[in-house]
Amino acid sequence: WAPQVVFDKKRQEYMIYWSNNNADEGWHTIPWYAYTKDGSSPTQLCYSRKINEWVPVVFEKLKIALKAGGASITSFQIEDNHDWCECDLCLAAKEKYHGNGGVYAQVINMIADEMKAWANSAEKPVGDKQIIVCGSAYQPTEEAPVDYDENTGEYKAVDNSVILRDNVALLYAPIKANYYVSFYEEGNARETRNIKGWSAISQHMMFWT
Repeated sequence: WAPQVVFDKKRQEYMIYWSNNNADEGWHTIPWYAYTKDGSSPTQLCYSRKINEWVPVVFEKLKIALKAGGASITSFQIEDNHDWCECDLCLAAKEKYHGNGGVYAQVINMIADEMKAWANSAEKPVGDKQIIVCGSAYQPTEEAPVDYDENTGEYKAVDNSVILRDNVALLYAPIKANYYVSFYEEGNARETRNIKGWSAISQHMMFWT
């Protein structure tokens, strides 16, 4: 996803793209994108600043796809890399939620709330379908925003804001897992912890293998 929205007159739909030719100015000219301390060009969105500006753009794009394709599941994914925003807000959230999954879950919930309201509106834009918004726990967002209670052996959300809505499906992609052994083996302890963590705050989960 990118910060500039261009109207494509030929296809009468919104096209989204990113263009940044001045690395020195970086995120200052692209306020929706991540802040990088080394001044490199950002590749991920910032999930703390300006979300009230770019989430509606994402939502409109998803609506277009749903009305055109007739699907009941739509997806909002991160870029396929390990980058993440290093602004003060995102770094503080990373510490609070034990990773980047917290702010990502909050944004997915924002999209899911808008999607449910739209789908259930009087106009019934997608008929009687219940639309599921798919998010991903992948690379920078793999770590679940949960705490582990050693007394009960249970994982619990850091706070209620990261408990995924009932119309969200979380796609977990344990890309570093060892698929030659069981997930209960010590070598897959991190992946098993994330599965249990995300399961504790998700009603629907999918897995990439």
